[in-house]
Amino acid sequence: MGVDDRRDHSFRIPRPDQSVRYGTPNACTACHYHQTDQWAAKQIVEWYGPDRKYHFSDDLAPGSLLDAESEVHLRHLLSDTLQPEIARATATYYLGSIQSAGSASTLQSGMKDKQPLVRYHAIRAMENFPPALWIEAAGPLLSDQVRAVRIAAADLFHRLPATAIPETFREAYDKADAENQHFLFNQTDFAIGNVMMADYEMQAGKYVSAIGYYQKGLKKDNQMNYARFNLSAAYNTIGKNEEALKTLLDAAAIDPKNDRVYYNLGLLYYEMKNTALALENFQKSYKLGSQNPALYYNYGLLLQQEGKKKEAEEVLLSGINLQPNANNLNYALAYFYLSQQLPQKAKPYAIALYDLDPRNPDYQEIFNALGIH
Repeated sequence: MGVDDRRDHSFRIPRPDQSVRYGTPNACTACHYHQTDQWAAKQIVEWYGPDRKYHFSDDLAPGSLLDAESEVHLRHLLSDTLQPEIARATATYYLGSIQSAGSASTLQSGMKDKQPLVRYHAIRAMENFPPALWIEAAGPLLSDQVRAVRIAAADLFHRLPATAIPETFREAYDKADAENQHFLFNQTDFAIGNVMMADYEMQAGKYVSAIGYYQKGLKKDNQMNYARFNLSAAYNTIGKNEEALKTLLDAAAIDPKNDRVYYNLGLLYYEMKNTALALENFQKSYKLGSQNPALYYNYGLLLQQEGKKKEAEEVLLSGINLQPNANNLNYALAYFYLSQQLPQKAKPYAIALYDLDPRNPDYQEIFNALGIH
């Protein structure tokens, strides 16, 4: 119910070896609390040998780290139809954070999966990918037999301009969108329901209506900073930057350790021509350990713009270490090193960019400069 942390009442084979590697809990040290995970792992090896039978956590645990090795684990788990639906759906959820051609292809397959929970999360995961990668695959799900899947598909298509929805899917979209609106309206007794409705209105360009729903949500729950982020964006979109700034400053006062607050403040201050405060807030977000590749991209570019090349390189490299497949960071580093007359340093990032999106017209100048075809 979103109120209490709950045990799932299952009895699983203890894997203290995974606890050592990933920090996951295990039943051994939950009871032998005075011992370490290393001790428990050693005991398991002494009793049962060094080899463990495959369990979906062997892929899900490393996959959830979202590092350079995660994609292969998540794709393997998603493709293994013998594993539990909820485990494969969770892999699908994480895969949405890895924007690569391989993950996009796997998610496209996920939208055809026999299990509705996998289809649902495959659609949700595609929110992070360009429409060209999901329109044809997601279209049939507007008529899926499961209502949650239809609504998720309608929500995905709702992000597109009306003219971008193929005519072949138009009737199915209209029906699924009506279901989505009905679902959202019936959630507005709750604070989060108002935010969901506001997000829907934002996607349709109905910013004034969206602002009203965000404000209603905050009236019900004034600690809900997620609403403030989007409320600020709505104000910014209609040119009310002072209201947008006040909204974000309120968010910072409520949650001063939230890196996203300072990233958004940095963007807004930059738009308001206050470079000093933009840099200050980007730095706060950076020091709080933001996982958002856009922060590293924008902060790095602004440092470069201000002539702080060493700091810019450090920030961009920190970002690419967190998200090796981030297009914007590979582009920024390739461009950065080319501008420094360092083509050999630029090439690995340009090659990664080519592997991710070889036909993007914005990248062709870099590809040509480095002879990548």
